[in-house]
Amino acid sequence: STKSVAVVGGGVSGLTTAYRLKSHGLNVTLYESEGTAGGRIRSIAYGGLIWEEGANTMTESEMEVKRLIDDLGLREKQQFPISQNKRFIARNGTPVLIPSNPLALFGSKLLSPHSKLRVILEPLFWRSSNRKGDISKVSDQNLQESVGDFFQRHFGQEVVDYLVDPFVAGTSAADPNSLSVQVTSMSEICQNYLQYLGWSQGPSSQLMTLTLSPSSVIDQMLSERMVTFLQVMLSPLLM
Repeated sequence: STKSVAVVGGGVSGLTTAYRLKSHGLNVTLYESEGTAGGRIRSIAYGGLIWEEGANTMTESEMEVKRLIDDLGLREKQQFPISQNKRFIARNGTPVLIPSNPLALFGSKLLSPHSKLRVILEPLFWRSSNRKGDISKVSDQNLQESVGDFFQRHFGQEVVDYLVDPFVAGTSAADPNSLSVQVTSMSEICQNYLQYLGWSQGPSSQLMTLTLSPSSVIDQMLSERMVTFLQVMLSPLLM
């Protein structure tokens, strides 16, 4: 007889797990406490515009991500940012252009003079203190710190608030102060961060978005055509 499997949690991980299990012929029931699936990925359409409450960018760094995009038929919806794209950060309610390169940082109003100086000089201190190793490594005594703590220690709180926080929210829908460096590749974060700013064209983990809303991945997995197997059961016991 066909085995039945319960998946708890209807976020991206839960939905993908259920999707893959069903592709292997299992009966799958997904339990989700919220009224909608998708977890931290949620889009709101209003006045002809789309407001993203969660991540709006994906990192195509793993074959599994590429395979999922292909299986869902969303390959043609991919968009990879180019360095010329203008990105803005809201500061005190006003959109401020992210500097297009490190030199443009000096004329930017995004950071204070003190923070600008730390951003420019800190890589020099990294290279000086880590000549024999990877400059992105974290010392043993700092393994328990968060990504927010890591960048605050190196660059200051202003950089965390106006550069790191928007980046982490846009790619992971997470709070940098709750994301541990112990389970995160700092070299990958730094590389993707520079790509996000448009300061690097790194060949490894490419940042991408979709011409549709990011929640289209969720919608595609929940659609009758793709996942007729999926039964979302709302349970107050899981709240």
